[in-house]
Amino acid sequence: MAEEDDCSLAIVYWNFLRKSETRTKPKRRQKQERRFWIHEVISRRGELSEHYRMVQELRHDPERFRRYFRMSTSQFDMLHDMIGPKIEKLDTNWRRSISPAERLATTLRSVLIKSVASFQQNLGGRPIPSHLFPSLPSPPLRSKPPKSS
Repeated sequence: MAEEDDCSLAIVYWNFLRKSETRTKPKRRQKQERRFWIHEVISRRGELSEHYRMVQELRHDPERFRRYFRMSTSQFDMLHDMIGPKIEKLDTNWRRSISPAERLATTLRSVLIKSVASFQQNLGGRPIPSHLFPSLPSPPLRSKPPKSS
């Protein structure tokens, strides 16, 4: 009988130790590789963006600026002064916002490109006369899908 008591006491003690070990030693999470909110290219937007490089250069050549935006630099500046505060976003601790001038330039350019595509569609897919939109390449023509036989 003493052996049975010793055996059951050992089992109880072993179970107690096993349970206490799991309570006192929580599993450690492996350290994850750090991930960043902003990609390196985006963080260098001030140096690499179209606005920073191209639009700033266009300001030095008023004729090229007019062809690119279909307005003069003074008209662009006046439009920027009127709507700049309304389209301005706040910088955060994690990233810089896109400047109102860059927002305006991007919007004007995309509207111009869409109008060219619409104009080309109205022409029935024929090439746009280059004197109408000299600064834009014609959008690629959509080919018709092959007829299945």
